[in-house]
Amino acid sequence: RLDVAVWLAWIRGASLGMEYEIHRGDELVATARTVHAMVDLEGRPRRIPAERRAALARSLAGDPR
Repeated sequence: RLDVAVWLAWIRGASLGMEYEIHRGDELVATARTVHAMVDLEGRPRRIPAERRAALARSLAGDPR
């Protein structure tokens, strides 16, 4: 069985970062980071709406360990 932990690592005006850990029992088998950006239909960066950014910021818990 694999257990995956994911958390919001940071948030900025138009982007956010997620971090991941995959464990098999007590063994850490993988880590990862992804960056996500908000864009419009033409692919141009757009700011994350303030209300959504504030809600996401409240969930910033950092490393789950």
